[in-house]
Amino acid sequence: MNNANTFNDRISASQGLCKLYTELNNNDSVAKFAQNSYIFNDSAYLVNSAEEINRVNALYDYNVNKHKALVKEREAERYRNILIIGGILSFVIISAIIYVVIRNKRRAQDEFTALNTRYFETLGKYNQSVKDLDLLHRDVSKYKLEKGKEIDRLHQVLSSYGNKDIVSRTWNADRFLQSCDISMHLHSLASKGKCASSVDFASLTELVSQHLPSFYQHISSPSYGLSEREVVICVLVRLQFLPSEISVLFDCSKQIVSNIRTSINRKLFNQEGTKSLNSNIKSL
Repeated sequence: MNNANTFNDRISASQGLCKLYTELNNNDSVAKFAQNSYIFNDSAYLVNSAEEINRVNALYDYNVNKHKALVKEREAERYRNILIIGGILSFVIISAIIYVVIRNKRRAQDEFTALNTRYFETLGKYNQSVKDLDLLHRDVSKYKLEKGKEIDRLHQVLSSYGNKDIVSRTWNADRFLQSCDISMHLHSLASKGKCASSVDFASLTELVSQHLPSFYQHISSPSYGLSEREVVICVLVRLQFLPSEISVLFDCSKQIVSNIRTSINRKLFNQEGTKSLNSNIKSL
């Protein structure tokens, strides 16, 4: 009894003493420890009841908190689903807007490219017509004389070939080079107002050297002293690129292109100006 730490220990000790004094026929002690056993048992019941109440309260609080957690989790899941659906809808809407913008931009670019191409073609024809009209106004007889000389010279060039197969091959080579991918690419760049790269020019000159070897050897001969840019411009003139296109491809002014054309005509054909350059280049 002296070493009892809990009500259960005291109840057990009281019951044991009660049984002992019953065997010793000590009724006073039996009554005393029976009373103690009842008191300790009642106290233990109260303690156990309090602990049970606390346990029930704790279980209740746990269930309440668990329910709240489940509600919060469901709310979070709902918000997450809303965010996912909203993100998907936003992505679809943004993608549709980007597609429409790109399509409209591409359509506008195509329209601009077509318009720019027509502009350069018309500009080239206009400039040539202005030059011809100016020459006619200044001196009709001189204009006729120059055209006659040009026709005679071209006739002599054609006669010098002597072999129809050579003429046919040259004609076919010119047609092929004028419609090949790199030529179309350069025309496209010029129509879009973009300059060409050194790789583009190198690809074109390499192709011309393969299909028109005599022409390329002539313009690149060290005896004429043409610069690399002048050689490329000779190639572009041979493939019927307009001066306005050449100025765009080289990203320089039309006056600079005109000066280069004059220099080429002087070096290759010993002629001044640029009027005869195209026909001279074609005759090579």
